[in-house]
Amino acid sequence: MKKSVLIIGRFQPFHTGHLELIKKYCRLGYFIKIGIGSVNKPCDLKNPLTFKERANIIRGVLKDNKIKDYELYSIPDIPRDSLYAGHVSKIVGKYDLVITGNMLIKNIFLKYCSSSATCRVDYFNEKVNRIKEIKAKNIRKRWLFSKPNKKEISKSTFGYLKKAKFSDRLKEIYNFKRIKVREI
Repeated sequence: MKKSVLIIGRFQPFHTGHLELIKKYCRLGYFIKIGIGSVNKPCDLKNPLTFKERANIIRGVLKDNKIKDYELYSIPDIPRDSLYAGHVSKIVGKYDLVITGNMLIKNIFLKYCSSSATCRVDYFNEKVNRIKEIKAKNIRKRWLFSKPNKKEISKSTFGYLKKAKFSDRLKEIYNFKRIKVREI
């Protein structure tokens, strides 16, 4: 049976750094389990895309890159960090390796994997080892405050975001939050 790797992220939006990580583990022969996180968070500047939108973007990018050996999973956040790894495992099933750039997720899964002895955790320090220095936060800022561009996202992601009027959506959220803050 093929080994599997679990990659968890918010993918707000999915960018070329995410793609490079997936390609790396495909080349190593892993089946890719992609956990799309924070699906139960309300729409805001940090989480402007729905689960369905993120899944469609990821499917399009992986299809363009001829990556077929993967599965997508919807991962809602839960209030207790100590239960998160078990919560995720119930949703995605077994996996051999967890990849994360988030220190909290690393620590949660290290405890879980060491107690169950069924998986390993690979951690990359996002601040030091970030692929091509790409940050979804910076992509969202560009689409909010300047002209949308294809920098750090695939052609299909760019097309999807343009069609979804992503820039307008971010501006609406931003303006709503500014008005709301003034009222308080």
